[in-house]
Amino acid sequence: MNKISLKVVICIIVLLQTILPTQAQIVMNVDAQKRGPMISPYQYGLFFEEINHAGDGGLYAELIRNRSFEDDITFNTTTVPEYWSAVGNAILRIDGTDLLNDVQEKCMTITTKTASAENLQGAANRGFWGINIVAGETYALSFWAKASNNG
Repeated sequence: MNKISLKVVICIIVLLQTILPTQAQIVMNVDAQKRGPMISPYQYGLFFEEINHAGDGGLYAELIRNRSFEDDITFNTTTVPEYWSAVGNAILRIDGTDLLNDVQEKCMTITTKTASAENLQGAANRGFWGINIVAGETYALSFWAKASNNG
């Protein structure tokens, strides 16, 4: 054997000695005669636990957090929606009247006096640990907006 192949064989032997003993021995005992824990009849189907935004903002690739204003614990028309903030002198509040359709329960009302390119007013959303915007990517935004009946 030449020196290079001897070194390769020695490396393989050392590698195998470190890998093989680390395999864990797993034993699982199942007693089919013993009943498991009681489960509510209301819990059925696939269980999905939302941990660390694995659903919203993760598997469900959402950038806007609380986009339908359903994350708010209480329905209070003077409360600013969670994860939203006012831009400029805008006033934000959750509203439950004059909605888009029968399914919607809440909307956000934005009240502004004057706005211009120099005096921006509106609402901002902080997303899930920020909103990752990548240069050169295309993003689609859709929302419903309507003016108040107050003119």
